[in-house]
Amino acid sequence: MKGHLSPRWPFYLATTILLAVGGTLLFGTLHALLIEPIWRRLAGGVPFGLLAAAGMTWCHDELVSRRILPAGVGGGALFGAVLWLALLPMTAIAAVLRVSGARASLGGFELVVEIVVAAATGGLIGFSVSRSLRATLACATCTTAVVLAMAGPIAVTVGSTQRRLLLGFLPIYMVAGAVLSLALRLPRERR
Repeated sequence: MKGHLSPRWPFYLATTILLAVGGTLLFGTLHALLIEPIWRRLAGGVPFGLLAAAGMTWCHDELVSRRILPAGVGGGALFGAVLWLALLPMTAIAAVLRVSGARASLGGFELVVEIVVAAATGGLIGFSVSRSLRATLACATCTTAVVLAMAGPIAVTVGSTQRRLLLGFLPIYMVAGAVLSLALRLPRERR
């Protein structure tokens, strides 16, 4: 039956909320350690965290249900690491645009280019591992949602603090993937 609501939707919703709040707190901690504390403004990031978490939850579940990604914590950490790697082409394009001076001539179109690169990278990864339209869309949606939650790529050409911030996202995504694996394993084990 197509288009039906999965009986596991409460787990997906709870996992998405957990991931959004936890991810926002981890980002706030990383920001406080590397740049400056932003605790009073952090709650404003939760809606963006929900967007990213929803994309990650769908993508992770799609890959696990197709047996492309192992269901355990290790598979979740792998998911987070690959997600982080999937953001590097967009980050590289943004760096080239910034260093070459093309960024100024693109104006607001720069973010569109970066989002398209992120979505295409996610989609390419999804298609290459699954040959499935649904998995391709899930992976493209995931990378796009994460980029939107990040408000675009990190400006790694500005300084070492930004490069450390980018590197600091790797363990955050790996922890997020591990949490996804643990949380989404519950409804599978209840069947």
